[in-house]
Amino acid sequence: VYYLKSLKVIEDNYGDSHPEYSNGLNNLVMLYKFMGRLEESERLIKRLIELTVESFGNKHPVYALTLNNLGSIYMAIGKDDEALAMFEEGLRTYNNLYGSKYNLGSSISIRGIADILVKREQHEAAEKKYLESIEILTHVFDENHWHNALSLKSLGNFYYNIGRYDQAIKYHNKALQVTVDLYGEKSD
Repeated sequence: VYYLKSLKVIEDNYGDSHPEYSNGLNNLVMLYKFMGRLEESERLIKRLIELTVESFGNKHPVYALTLNNLGSIYMAIGKDDEALAMFEEGLRTYNNLYGSKYNLGSSISIRGIADILVKREQHEAAEKKYLESIEILTHVFDENHWHNALSLKSLGNFYYNIGRYDQAIKYHNKALQVTVDLYGEKSD
């Protein structure tokens, strides 16, 4: 309820073409996704893409972020081909915007591509993508960043699922260490 109210305040004060409105709507979309409200999430994000293109064009970070989020929703629904297309377009958009692959958005796109490759059992290609995502994150941030912990965990899960348990333990331990370094050993 509060989230919807804050979006309404932003819309009333700045309009639906303001970046804060788009960012807030993106966050609401992902909240719906995590709540399992996938149809609502998909419907809302498609509208957000229209608003984003109208307001900023298709060469804007909010557009790329929205593509990644739509890819994530498509993956949750089981529309893997559509998800891959969104992650790939998001990656191209980020790379065109920033001139290199060394940015957070590219890393998230690449991790999404890797997740699709895992579902397609293209393990060698997926492994390369996970490692590329981690390389980007350690280039952009210091190693102790929560996005890095997430990518390390994803790679650990990947190794576990294909039976490479020593590698799985290695990357889960790295993810755990980053998490402990960030938040401490005791967390409620």
